[in-house]
Amino acid sequence: MEQVSFKEIQTKVVSNNFKNIQLGSFNDKAFIFDLDGVITDTTNFHYFAWFQAFNALPKLINKPSIDINKKIYDDVIDGAPREKTIRKIMCLFGIKCSRSDVFEISQYKNKKYMSFIRKNGIHLFKDTIDLIAVLKRFGSKLGVATSSKNGHEILKMAKLEHFFDFIATGQEILTLGLEPKPAPDIFNLVIKQLGTDIKNVFIFEDSHVGLRSAIATGCKNIIYADRKSININLRFKYRLENVTRVLDLL
Repeated sequence: MEQVSFKEIQTKVVSNNFKNIQLGSFNDKAFIFDLDGVITDTTNFHYFAWFQAFNALPKLINKPSIDINKKIYDDVIDGAPREKTIRKIMCLFGIKCSRSDVFEISQYKNKKYMSFIRKNGIHLFKDTIDLIAVLKRFGSKLGVATSSKNGHEILKMAKLEHFFDFIATGQEILTLGLEPKPAPDIFNLVIKQLGTDIKNVFIFEDSHVGLRSAIATGCKNIIYADRKSININLRFKYRLENVTRVLDLL
């Protein structure tokens, strides 16, 4: 998968591959992106942070450690909110935990994740950045809907905030009392704020949890950004390894 760091992006340059795009094709449409796995290539950082957090359970909360493998990550963790993930994993392994236990694990995981980000930088998927630049240039409304409470900080670090008309993150889920993914609340919030008819809304997701959330909105234009070649048996409209191909489908 081709990736590019934010330092390498020329945000004002639109690829020659898109020079024949007509303005009228996009200025009545809205495009909503998940963050992790769609815009940012941070899956490995999340996985290693979760792996370390659950291995640190004896130190953190005096409970047995849990080994998190890739299957557990893909099936249970990826795309889900942090606290809900912790409760689900602990229940899966038959370990009781209190609210304070969940808080300790959550804080530890987030510190590890942000440490990886600050040490290694943010890597972005070039196809998504190309697509966002094109859509912005041609008048589309753009939004982000992510479960990550770090969403605003990550987009600011990547110098991408200015591309989007509305951004909803785990912080908005918390402050507005929304149900997290797989409930549709966060996508419904972004759709409402963008003010676009749902028939002209396109949603990009990469995880099972996220796709369920997007589908639950009733939006018919769901794009599975297939970054890991995982078969997901849900009713999304398109499955794309390179998300710029959506331009050929409109």
